Amino acid sequence: MNCVGIQGIAQMVNKKEFFKLIYDRYNKLVRSVVYFYIHNEQCHDVTQEVFVKAWGKLDSLQNQEKVKAWLMKITMNSIYDFYRKKGRLKEDFLAEEAQELEASNKEIKQLEDKDAVAQLLMKVSEKHRNVIVLYYLHDFSIAEIAESLDESEGTVKSQLHYAKEELQQLMKKMEIVL
Repeated sequence: MNCVGIQGIAQMVNKKEFFKLIYDRYNKLVRSVVYFYIHNEQCHDVTQEVFVKAWGKLDSLQNQEKVKAWLMKITMNSIYDFYRKKGRLKEDFLAEEAQELEASNKEIKQLEDKDAVAQLLMKVSEKHRNVIVLYYLHDFSIAEIAESLDESEGTVKSQLHYAKEELQQLMKKMEIVL
């Protein structure tokens, strides 16, 4: 075997080990983000698809320090692909979910804080919801969110500011105090 072949094998082993580290570290995060958008058994399929795509695109990861943002970009694109394949736009799905949440809200007199926040998030615009979910629920930095969503850091800061305002207005409207 020549040197190039041995180096290629060594790189493949390192690639597999590196990917295993990525999977072990971020599997729960990816699964929870996917589950936030897809509340059914297909959540597992989309999560698996994220990691299949990540494996195929591993060579495109230019900065290993930004693996979290890179993986979230693949995750969000996989979620969008899921809804495109179903023939329904994500916005249609979220509007339907919001209507279902409103209907269930009438049946339930008192909501626990977690349920109230989930309902509010479904009523917030998609771009604001994405920033809130990544920042507050998944502890992403502004820089990681910006890279994941292909936005500038200034845009993300602005979206986060307006998202908070939108949430506060909805809370006042629904008379929810957290």
